[in-house]
Amino acid sequence: MCGYMPAIHPSPFPPRREAARERLSGFVPKADRSYATGRNFDRGKVEKQSVSCLSPYISRRMLTEEEVVTSVLERHELGQVEKYIQEVCWRTYWKGWLEQRPEIWREYLNELEETKQTWSEDAALEQKWKTAVAGRTNLTAFNHWVHELKTVGYLHNHARMWFAGIWIYDLGLPWQLGADFFFQNLLDRDAASNTLSWRWVAGLHTQGKRYVPSAGNIEKFTEGRFDEAGKLTCDKQGPEFDPHPERKPIAFPQDETEAPEVLLLHRDDFAMDLPEEWTENVRKVILLDIPSTFGRCEAADHVLEFDQSALYDAKARWDADFDCEILPLCELNTWWTKRNPHSCAIARAPVGLVQDALETVWTKTETRPRELVRDWDRTLWPLATAGFFGFWKKARKTLN
Repeated sequence: MCGYMPAIHPSPFPPRREAARERLSGFVPKADRSYATGRNFDRGKVEKQSVSCLSPYISRRMLTEEEVVTSVLERHELGQVEKYIQEVCWRTYWKGWLEQRPEIWREYLNELEETKQTWSEDAALEQKWKTAVAGRTNLTAFNHWVHELKTVGYLHNHARMWFAGIWIYDLGLPWQLGADFFFQNLLDRDAASNTLSWRWVAGLHTQGKRYVPSAGNIEKFTEGRFDEAGKLTCDKQGPEFDPHPERKPIAFPQDETEAPEVLLLHRDDFAMDLPEEWTENVRKVILLDIPSTFGRCEAADHVLEFDQSALYDAKARWDADFDCEILPLCELNTWWTKRNPHSCAIARAPVGLVQDALETVWTKTETRPRELVRDWDRTLWPLATAGFFGFWKKARKTLN
């Protein structure tokens, strides 16, 4: 075994909307065919990448998918930037797909708990798991990515695929433990994208399609930084495919025209846009402080710090125009029982940690606030009925 601890620079993701907007502006001119030809290359540091590196901001909607797509299309024709727009829409696709099959998220959490218990009771299995997450395997590339996850909280998308493929098919580890390791460490942690991407690599999202990495592919697209020839085997079978749960239509609330007096926001949507005619009616904005370690989820220190800083950045922005306060989740029940439910509205939380946290409160109350759903989600989530490219064919028409 060998450990690989390269010197990696501090996190390049300032948790501020202003920083996100600056990064978007800097990337927009490069979103055309130069992105399409360079996007698969992992060149190491974030500053050297050909990709936008906006996902930590999009995951909390400090920037929204629609905002990013609109900015790109203001500069380029859709045909010139289709590859990049597709990548942005993958996140929307994953969310819409999971909204229609929420059981997958609950199954993952249950399987994760069971797997952790099983592996902790077998010393040899537990050591195998610990060796991987410590970055002490015989694969230099994998060890590097472990360290990058733990220190930067980000991986290039191609590296994520290689990592997951090595985890499952070379190291022979359960995909649930790998998804949990990503969820603990990624700044762009997202229940739908993370869970379903790992299932895709494991061959569980699309039957018969697995992602098995090769040493040659890694060497080519890291421009020779890693040579795993003779060490990378990927000879494990991976999990058996189980049919997906039956797809259920998404239950959206009716479009709301009446402005709420109180607006509740959370980590899944820090930048909810308000109709101009609402601004005079909204008296208060409540930012819910939901623990990043809620339920059975864990989070690394750099994720906790990013989440808290993003929360206070959101407060500073909302404070400019509204009376804004931060309310801990543990106080929401008491706060809610004193409110007129018709005067409050909350940004819809997609399937995942935030929704689970909110449900622990709403199940104890007789009422709950009305939900606000973005037009982007209302339009595109229901299109994610099967594979991505079927989704994209329909979604593309909405962008023209």
